Amino acid sequence: MLGIIGGALGALFISLNINLLILRKKLITTNRKRVCETGMFGLITISVMVIFVIYAGECKNIPEF
Repeated sequence: MLGIIGGALGALFISLNINLLILRKKLITTNRKRVCETGMFGLITISVMVIFVIYAGECKNIPEF
């Protein structure tokens, strides 16, 4: 059962990735667009990580044994 679900999710991921790459190939044709895409990806990644750290909560001390 786990193998079937994993295989189906893997096939879905590959299919979505191929469609995304085809779309990117059509839309991003210049070096300027490529640099902007990379910058936006980095900005979104950093923003999500900062928000995650802020809302993850406080650090907790682990008692020593």
